[in-house]
Amino acid sequence: MSNPESLLVDMDGVLADTMGGVFDLLDDDHAHEDVYDYWFDGLDKKSIIEALRSDGLYRHLDVITGAVRGVNRLREEFNGNVYVCSAPMSGAEHCETEKREWLEEHFDAEFAMQAIITADKTTVPGRLIIEDNPDVAGGMWRPVMFDQAWNRHVDYPRMYGWHDLQVVRDEYQRATR
Repeated sequence: MSNPESLLVDMDGVLADTMGGVFDLLDDDHAHEDVYDYWFDGLDKKSIIEALRSDGLYRHLDVITGAVRGVNRLREEFNGNVYVCSAPMSGAEHCETEKREWLEEHFDAEFAMQAIITADKTTVPGRLIIEDNPDVAGGMWRPVMFDQAWNRHVDYPRMYGWHDLQVVRDEYQRATR
């Protein structure tokens, strides 16, 4: 269970390449850089939402480069006080199960079991959250943006990939002051 000192990590767009999975499912030639709006403004929202609700999508997503190594390193540095904090897709009953299966495959059973899958991340205690949603706010944690085309307009501390762990360390220290 997370606590006020926890480091939280979003899953979709931070650990797992959800948009890539959606584009693959739709046989769409869009690239991540084509998504300038977190809520898919300018794209076929209906098709994207249907894809996000598809059985098997979350179970078979690609891992974002460096995510497994980066998170495991943080788990060591933070003595295991690192938790996935992810929202389920509304209308996708299989979403939570598939996310946990994905986490178990790419990390381990304990990490998957401890993942916090909730529609309201603001209720989850933690010091920092690594997130790609530019509208994240309201929690007791401070956000660190995981760089994606759709969040470049917000002014939060930013990771430019999983090689950029020092940003997390620095922001964690700032949040303790």
